[in-house]
Amino acid sequence: MGGTITLRAGDLSLRLGCRGGVILDFRLRDRPLLRPAAEAAAPGDSACFPLLPLGNRIRDNRLAFGGRVHEVAPNALPEPLHLHGMGWLADWTVVATDRTFARLVHRHDGSNLPHRYTAVQTFALAADGLRMDLSLTNTGDAVLPFGIGWHSFVAAGACLTAPARGFWTEGADHLPAERRTLPEDLDFRAPRPLPARWINNAFDGWTGVAHLDWPDCSLTMTADPIFGCYQLYQPAGDAFFAFEPMSHLPDGLSMPDLGGLVPLAPGESLAGGMTLAPCSLSAAGDPS
Repeated sequence: MGGTITLRAGDLSLRLGCRGGVILDFRLRDRPLLRPAAEAAAPGDSACFPLLPLGNRIRDNRLAFGGRVHEVAPNALPEPLHLHGMGWLADWTVVATDRTFARLVHRHDGSNLPHRYTAVQTFALAADGLRMDLSLTNTGDAVLPFGIGWHSFVAAGACLTAPARGFWTEGADHLPAERRTLPEDLDFRAPRPLPARWINNAFDGWTGVAHLDWPDCSLTMTADPIFGCYQLYQPAGDAFFAFEPMSHLPDGLSMPDLGGLVPLAPGESLAGGMTLAPCSLSAAGDPS
């Protein structure tokens, strides 16, 4: 399956792709706010894709929980570890849409991952911003840990404000290694550009609010309390970076209390959302 959906409200437009349940483009008038992608782009090259039923990598491709160990396979070769779950690689079905709203559904049958679930994404566009919601329901017959998030790619040139308490170093296989104090060049309690180098780190104790500022506009992300972590990713030499609100830390299965992953019994659900509110700036710096 494939296809795209375009929503419009006021000066905002949103283009969605059913392959991966992704955002392909989000813009204020002609100004992209997320990294724009072509209709045929792979989900990993989109503007934003969902993270479910967990985000980031599974250590050693072994999912241990409840006295059982589930072996999983790489799903994004040449990456050696299972990455970001299955939602971003699946075809999503449009179950409702109009000029300003879309609801997409994806069901997973337990192949590769042990999780069986139904996922629902909704996108509601208004003149003042975009509301995104994501829910997961365990449709399997066993209790398993679940998590949700979004992997959003920010348009080039932004300064970032995203207050957090904890910072995780990057270890082997790009997994978190140690929790340390925030390094000065990755302390986003005040606006700053990202340093021009490779970045792939997790942050916890996030306030749930992030500001992205360009000379001509800004974008405020306001996430529900379930999203207490984020991952920051910037390939060396690239102009874009990824800001990834998450309900859990990467490699949560290896951490105390599952790093924020939530065990769901059959029939139980996990849900959360965030709002993306842009603001255009006049030459004098006032909202226009």
